[in-house]
Order: sequence, then C-alpha cells, then structure tokens
Amino acid sequence: MTPSIAQILSAISAISGPCAALSLTTLDQFIRFARHLKPELSLGLPDTATSPESLPSHVVSFLANVLGVDIITISDLWTILRHYIWQLKEAYINPSERVLFNEHGARTARKEHKLAYFMFYPPYTRCPCCNRILNRISRVAVTFFTKDGPFPAYSTSLRCNQESCETRYYLNYCVKIKTHIREYYDEPVPDVIHLEDHSFIQVALSELFTSCTLFAWVSSQNCALIYNHALSAYGQQEVHESKYTLTSTQVWRSFVLVSLLKDWKDRGQTLVMREDVELNSRLKELMCQRNERIITEGQSERLHACNTCEKLIPTDIEGSYKGLRSLRAVVTDGVTLGHPCCKVHNCSEPLQNNRHHWCKTHMDQQRVCVFADCNLPARSGHRTCSQSLHQKYEDYQNLKGKGFFLLRQRLQRAGVQQPLASLDPET
Repeated sequence: MTPSIAQILSAISAISGPCAALSLTTLDQFIRFARHLKPELSLGLPDTATSPESLPSHVVSFLANVLGVDIITISDLWTILRHYIWQLKEAYINPSERVLFNEHGARTARKEHKLAYFMFYPPYTRCPCCNRILNRISRVAVTFFTKDGPFPAYSTSLRCNQESCETRYYLNYCVKIKTHIREYYDEPVPDVIHLEDHSFIQVALSELFTSCTLFAWVSSQNCALIYNHALSAYGQQEVHESKYTLTSTQVWRSFVLVSLLKDWKDRGQTLVMREDVELNSRLKELMCQRNERIITEGQSERLHACNTCEKLIPTDIEGSYKGLRSLRAVVTDGVTLGHPCCKVHNCSEPLQNNRHHWCKTHMDQQRVCVFADCNLPARSGHRTCSQSLHQKYEDYQNLKGKGFFLLRQRLQRAGVQQPLASLDPET
C-alpha cells in the first residue's frame, strides 16, 4: 500500500537532525532522482521487485552532491522512503535538473559508477539462459541523438560468466563472446537503437530523416546539417564538440539498421549479425541477403494486377497465353539508372568501391587499353596502348585549357573582336 504524504512527513519528522529540516523541494527532488536511478539500483539484485536496503556508495555520493545535503541524510531518507520510491512510476525531471544529473554524474572517478540523465541498460539483470545474476559491468560514455538535440549518456552492458553462456548483454542485443555473434532481442522495434559503439539514436529521429529523403529528396548530408543547425536547441552549447555532431554516415546507418530490424520483425525472425567485422560490412551483408530474398521470393505487391497497372497486348511469341503478353509500367529515375557497376557488360558482381570502374574479378581490365576492341596492354602510367593514334587521343583528353570559356578569355585578352552573330548584318 502506498503511504500518504502525512505518513511520509511523520516518519521524516521522527528522525532528529538535518533530515527533519529538509525543504519540501529537496524532498521532492530526492524522491524523483532516486526513482530515476531505479535501473542503476537494480543491478546485481537477486530480486528486482524488492528495493535494496541501502544505496550503493556512488549513488549516495551523487545524490548528496546534487541535493547539497550530507550522505547520512541521504541514507536516512532512503531507509524511510525506499518502498514508496520503488513502487512509483517514472518521474519527470526538468531540463535544468537533467543538467545537474550530467554535471555531477560525470565527476565520479570510476567509469562504471558514472551517471547521466540518459542511461542505457540491458533489459535483463539475470541471464535468460542460465538465470545467473549478470555482473561484470562495463560502462562507456556515448552520445544520444534525439529530436531535441544531442545529449551525453552512458551505456551499460552486463556479462554472464557461465562457461556455457559467455554472453554480454546490451540495450538492444546480446553478443556471444566465443562465436562473435550479435543477436537482437525478440521484441518489437525499440524506441532507441544502439547505432555505434559510442552513439545511440531515437528511432523517431531516424524515421524523420527517412521522411525527409522520401518526400523532399533531402540527402543524408543535408539531413545531418539540418539536425546540427536547427534541431539541436538544447545541445547547441555542446554541439561544437565532434562527438555531438551527427554525420551523414550515422544518418544512413540508422536508416539501414531500422529498416533491417523492421524487415526481420515483420517476418517473425531474429536479426543476427557478425560482431568481429566493421559495421558497414555487417550492414551490407544483411542488405545483400534481403535483396537476394526479394529477387528470389519477390514482394506481396508483385502479385497485384489490374486494368490500370497492367495491359494485355497481342504478340507473336510462341507459348504465349491466347496470343497475348503482359505489359507493365515501370517507374524509375536517374538515380536508379545510375548505380555504379562493373564496365564489363552484364557483370553483376558489385564494385569493391563506388569509385572503381571494375569489379574484383575484372580488375585486370584496368591494365588494358581503353579503346574499344583494343586488347593491347596499356602503357605504364597511361590508359592507352603504344599505338600512336591511341596515344594522341589520350594526350588530347589530358590537355588542359581547351574549355570554351577559357578560349573566350584568351580572345578577350588578345583584343580580338568576337561578333555577337555569325552573319554580318550589312551583308
């Protein structure tokens, strides 16, 4: 049963000393701040449904510094109010109080004891496989990109020491230590995703970037610039630091990761990726798997047919149905048509880099003369072979100063009159 205000005040007044002289504002802040730290206080508890009898020393020091009271008062308040605080719903903490959280929480010496308003924890305090209490706390400083701007935060991971498990748990996923496999939790797409080792992002913000690209053709670079200059109202005092600046790469990574999570969840599967390779390589591998599945199985929309989107026209093709063939409209654009690809006709192997002209299999073609139907080897440092005609063409291509605007400037410097019309009006 939740105690009344009168019961709380009566219990506090029964304690002699500074605790009885606290202001109502300080008492309210203690209750809200302690409730906000409930995930931190739950670490290592055998039963998270019951509040701990005492606060960890680093939490006591943090609350004492933030509220400006001594540690004995903090301990007494927790003894009186711990059951009440543990039953409360998440309390609101205003922006100025969040600044206090970040300032005082970062002063702790040990990194596993550092605190901030935004803290990210695994959803488990016990291993789902063996039910052992998770320990081996690891905490790293991260940046949390939100619709209100970038904020400092800390990410906490917990590890199961059971030899059969050897798993470390994070906010959205767990990592199998021995096999280097990352497995996302079987839950709906979360509100916050662990984007990179030191960055988190709101899914709603990623969806905003997706809508900007879809409806306004905004590039990832411009999405990042708009965010850094217009949406970082709270974080502008810190946005000059590089870690608080959103990049175009992070915009794209968030789009790809959210899309993959949605796709895997829609099919009732768990997203799994390798942990021992670079992030871009992991995402590319998963996107290739999805593309192959779409090519093989298609999409549900592909089965749709109506008189508007499909026409049946007469044909002489053998085996056609009743002498008719299906004609469907295809909508595309220049971006779709302009994907970089290997110069070998009909080669479907992707380029290792978008700046390359040849895929890995046909990379030896870059040492062949670029002239059509010429298979002679190119000269060292050149793109053409030793034939004089091919050499002259390459020399002309590399010739500088042959642009029309440059020729016009030369004529003007030489004082040569350039007629406005090709015909003399007097002739």
